[in-house]
Amino acid sequence: MTDSSNSPPSPSDNAVPCLILKTGRPDCLVYFYPTRFQLQLAGGEQRIDLGYSGSRLLERLLQTPGEVVTREELLLFAWADRVVGQGSLNQQVYVLRQVLGDEKERQIIQTLPRRGYLINPQYLLNTAAMPAPSQPADSPQAAASATVASPTATPGSEAPPQAQSQPGPLRSACLWACAGLLLVGTLLAALLLRTDERAGRTLGQLHTTYLGYDNAQRQTAQHLGQAIEARLAQLADSPTELYISMNDEALALLCLQAGRGGHWLSIARSQLGRVSDSQLRQCLP
Repeated sequence: MTDSSNSPPSPSDNAVPCLILKTGRPDCLVYFYPTRFQLQLAGGEQRIDLGYSGSRLLERLLQTPGEVVTREELLLFAWADRVVGQGSLNQQVYVLRQVLGDEKERQIIQTLPRRGYLINPQYLLNTAAMPAPSQPADSPQAAASATVASPTATPGSEAPPQAQSQPGPLRSACLWACAGLLLVGTLLAALLLRTDERAGRTLGQLHTTYLGYDNAQRQTAQHLGQAIEARLAQLADSPTELYISMNDEALALLCLQAGRGGHWLSIARSQLGRVSDSQLRQCLP
């Protein structure tokens, strides 16, 4: 497991616009890349793909911080090519709040009854031309809580002030807290927003559901996750719901058991054949 809490994101010639946001977790910052539909943790390589609609929704709110954006305008902006109901908007806002650690206080994305939503300008730090999220390292390690790749720092490069000013231990705690939110947010987004793109089956005590933003992503997750699924089926000693999703660099697992809550695990794609049973057990409540 590689902790990138002491390494700023590497500069790149391919700088893209980014907005720096505070989250509901103390001293945790995220970079939002509207053109990439992604969030990235400050000081780390952990990323979440918001998808087109989720990213467009956040982008529209950030265009006018502190101003109410009507539900109708948000629907038109985020789902321009689709006809969706108010429920889709509610679910997408819910997922964004989960990702930003704002699901309880609701101070970042605020609801104005019968009017719409606004984003609290106090949580928007600034805009900057930041490097696009870099490619994952060749051999990221499998982690019990998240996959965090260590970026390669460039000598003499200038790190974002906000990320550079945080003490190492505090940033490390922030990294793990936010990484959990991002991983669960990825799974929630797939589970809540694209319930038509899933496939499930039962092996012993384990019922597995593969999630994806589209059919191709779901099929890839299923192809990569079948061996892990079979091993977890042998390890599970009580009925367990397993949700499997993926991004470019990792397979994300969420295990739920009645009365025991849930645990999650992220496994780097390069490490799928090397994960031990003891590591897999960490996913079981």
